[in-house]
Amino acid sequence: AEGNNAGLRQALSQGVDYALLLNNDTVVAPDLVARLVAGAACLPRVAAAGPTIYYFDRPDTIWTAGGQVDPQSGRTVMLGLDQAGPGRSAEVRPVDFVSGCAMLIARAALDEVGLLDPRFFTYYEEVDWCRRARRAGYQIVHVPQGRVWHKISPRERDASPRVVYYMTRNRLLYLHSARASPEAWLRTLAGDYLHTLASWTLLPRWRHRRAQRDALWLGVVDYFRGRLGQSARY
Repeated sequence: AEGNNAGLRQALSQGVDYALLLNNDTVVAPDLVARLVAGAACLPRVAAAGPTIYYFDRPDTIWTAGGQVDPQSGRTVMLGLDQAGPGRSAEVRPVDFVSGCAMLIARAALDEVGLLDPRFFTYYEEVDWCRRARRAGYQIVHVPQGRVWHKISPRERDASPRVVYYMTRNRLLYLHSARASPEAWLRTLAGDYLHTLASWTLLPRWRHRRAQRDALWLGVVDYFRGRLGQSARY
């Protein structure tokens, strides 16, 4: 998050109207920026616009076409996940968030909302920023005709203790930042995390996930201890 902030500060110092956050493990269509800028102008008060992001090794299959957040748990859902592109609609449409993998941000929104929260370090930082922007009266939009191909492996992400750690800890930080209801906390901690910890500990078929179990537990512990930002372990 703070690395992206450094880039955003540099862009803002040059007087830009928009800044594009873009992962370095991507390939983009030549008209990406033009598509996103045009899409951001389609609706009033657009804070950020995101493209359709496809898998690099499955170039016709969508990884994300914008995202949705469950307010009752803070769980995020990638819209269009694993569907054949380009999808049914070509219209620019509001969403809860767009992935920080490729995210065009309007200067006006940055001036009002501020930069990414560095406490997240990685994962959920763009979800939190989009929530703050929407709370300030802005819209977040998905631009279907913008195209990016991301070198991402869902299987490797699912198996990564590092990803489990940050997704666990930062989901709790997101609930805190969003002032989530007690029911949302209960659903996340008891209904999700405690259930998963018990399964990964007690059921023989999940023995191979012991490293992920430890990462999940540490993510919960570190959040309540206030150990945010970059983890010394992960």
